[in-house]
Amino acid sequence: MSNKELSNNGLNRNERRKLKTKENLRNAAIETFLEVGYLNTTVQDIMERADLGYGTFYQYYKSKQDVIVELANEAREIIKKEYVLLPETETSLYKRTIYRLEMVFKTYAKHREVLKILLECHHADEGLHRAWNQLIEAPFKAMKKDLTWSMNQGLCQDVNLNTAIIALHGMVQAVGVHIVQNNLTEQEIDNITKDIALLFTKAIYIKDIAPEFWRKNLNNR
Repeated sequence: MSNKELSNNGLNRNERRKLKTKENLRNAAIETFLEVGYLNTTVQDIMERADLGYGTFYQYYKSKQDVIVELANEAREIIKKEYVLLPETETSLYKRTIYRLEMVFKTYAKHREVLKILLECHHADEGLHRAWNQLIEAPFKAMKKDLTWSMNQGLCQDVNLNTAIIALHGMVQAVGVHIVQNNLTEQEIDNITKDIALLFTKAIYIKDIAPEFWRKNLNNR
């Protein structure tokens, strides 16, 4: 392989062509799912919109389900990555909650089209239902870990842990669906994030500022 065959990201011309074809295919699939519905879409519909041969689809995917599952998994990995990134010096529980929820909600907004498709069809197929659940559930393992640790340190109200998780889960999922169904502005998402964070922290935590012994462990648990 010559240097001329390599692009700046290390891919040769053939590899770049394949990536471009796959991106074209994915975009065509999303547009078609949104226009006529996932259940009414055929592979032929996708390939006609992409202006590609029918057989090209199967060089990249086994079924139309694989396209949306791949997109959902990419969004889930972003949520998982962003959720755990917190400012090490931030000790306000309210602001920390805002930061984490903001990452989740803005990722939902960024991937609104994929979530909208999944919202429509996730009950119709086991694989899509699994992808939807994994995407919606992505932040909650970390949330449960935070709450469990906080309750064990006596920083929370005397409430049942599972009840608190269910309540937060319900609020976040409802907001996620609201974001998917409505084209919200960034400011509207920020306002909702602050409201949810305030409702949750006021209901659960005794104090807003983490005590000294907790601050040392906030990002090292």
